[in-house]
Amino acid sequence: MSTSGRVKGMNKKHIDVFIVEDIEVIRCGLNSIIESYANFRVIGEAESFSTTLRLLKLHTPDVILLDLALTDGDCVERIPEITQLCPDSKILIYTASTDKEKLLQALELGVTGILYKSQSTKLLCKAIQNVCASSELWVDKALVSKMWQQYLFQQARLPANKLTPIPLDNLTERERSVAYLSAKGMPAKEIGEHLFISEKTVRNKLTRIYSKLGVKNQLELSIKAYFPEDFLE
Repeated sequence: MSTSGRVKGMNKKHIDVFIVEDIEVIRCGLNSIIESYANFRVIGEAESFSTTLRLLKLHTPDVILLDLALTDGDCVERIPEITQLCPDSKILIYTASTDKEKLLQALELGVTGILYKSQSTKLLCKAIQNVCASSELWVDKALVSKMWQQYLFQQARLPANKLTPIPLDNLTERERSVAYLSAKGMPAKEIGEHLFISEKTVRNKLTRIYSKLGVKNQLELSIKAYFPEDFLE
């Protein structure tokens, strides 16, 4: 277990990552992968939630890479303990769990991203980079698809007068384009590059889009807004 790294109060020069994983071989592998990137640094590791809390009193990571199943049990309901201790740290769930309810609960409790362990190391490092640099959620596309299916199923069980489709006709043409790309999981910077507008403009438009559609964030937009695949073609 590593306890070295940036102590609270020191200036940051890297993206500091804290790994929480109960299986030693995976923990060591993650450490090696993350440290192989010049702008990443692993500042601590833990195999249990209790050890995590103890070490986070000494270190302030930019990103906490968190498995949900630890040696001292399932930690979903204890996520607020981390957010209270490290309010500026981003929590990226790294999991093999396919329990949609549990993962949705984690998002509701304040995690910034969810990535399945089956994904590539390149995508893992991209997720770490993005959750650190952006206020947007990073959610595995496979999970978004499953949550969309769940949402449709729930809607299908409601009587016709209870259905709640999101009306998109109150969006401008440009807002619909931004909403479409955001719903596909594209971050604001890439949306700006795709539409030839600034990242700041994209973020301003997303704020208006969320307000108009009555959604809280990119994830909810992804689940509830429907666009045909050829929308921008």
